[in-house]
Amino acid sequence: MNGNQKLDEAGQFLEFGTGLTKTAQIQALNELMRFGILVELAPNRMNHGRLFEAATGRARGTV
Repeated sequence: MNGNQKLDEAGQFLEFGTGLTKTAQIQALNELMRFGILVELAPNRMNHGRLFEAATGRARGTV
């Protein structure tokens, strides 16, 4: 399976995804959260998916 299966006008795939299985993607996200690299901001609501933020060491909401 290639990405989201969407094609352009020439019939070529628009994107090819990560190249990882769904299981591998979930495991990678879990490890990034475990090491504090990613922070989950919001759970999956109304089938929009979970919202993550990269942990940069700055307080959340500041620029």
